[in-house]
Amino acid sequence: MLYKILSALIQKQSDKWALKRFNLFLDLLKPAENSTILDLGGYNGKFFYKFQDMIKHIDLKIIIADIDKQALNIAKARGFETLLLDETGIINLPDKSVDIVFCNSVIEHVTLPKENIWGCFDDKIFKEKSEIRQKSFADEIKRVGKKYFVQTPHVDFIIESHTWLPFMAKLSRRNLIKSLKFSNKFWVKKPSPDWNLLNEKQMNLFFPEANEIMINRVLGLKKEIIAYKNE
Repeated sequence: MLYKILSALIQKQSDKWALKRFNLFLDLLKPAENSTILDLGGYNGKFFYKFQDMIKHIDLKIIIADIDKQALNIAKARGFETLLLDETGIINLPDKSVDIVFCNSVIEHVTLPKENIWGCFDDKIFKEKSEIRQKSFADEIKRVGKKYFVQTPHVDFIIESHTWLPFMAKLSRRNLIKSLKFSNKFWVKKPSPDWNLLNEKQMNLFFPEANEIMINRVLGLKKEIIAYKNE
């Protein structure tokens, strides 16, 4: 019972943050009638599906792109167009073919191939290889999109967003894997250690032409980073 209550409370707060983020996306990008939006890493379309009433007055073409074929089947059943990706990070679309790329808590997961995640204990190797792939992923976002909105959790936030646990982002790679193997046995979140969290400097390097690298805060603490280009 306590497990369910805790999970529901955390999810409720997460939903509030998601709504705030979606309102910010609409305010900054102002998607126009007949715009094409690519939800990059959008899984089963849950984000746009959750807030569909907020954009139903705009005739938008929304494409959900993800590496999970089963999730895309759900997105398709929800009425979205879909695009299956592979782990290379290459987006099989022409240059500037979508009006807006929306990328929500995804770029931090563009790291090592999934089969290598649990076996990489070296911090330097993991970060160096991850940042190479993340830079390439950012380049693809800029290539296919005329505009973009890219959000990622901030590395310095006290609560690590993939685990909902404090200070996890500051652990060494080896200690993170060890901690997850333990916490995944009982905690409400059971993630794979596939994320490389970013800071402002890295996002500026990935998106130097962005209108702004925005920092959203909670209780004065840096919670998330958003790079956006709206022109």
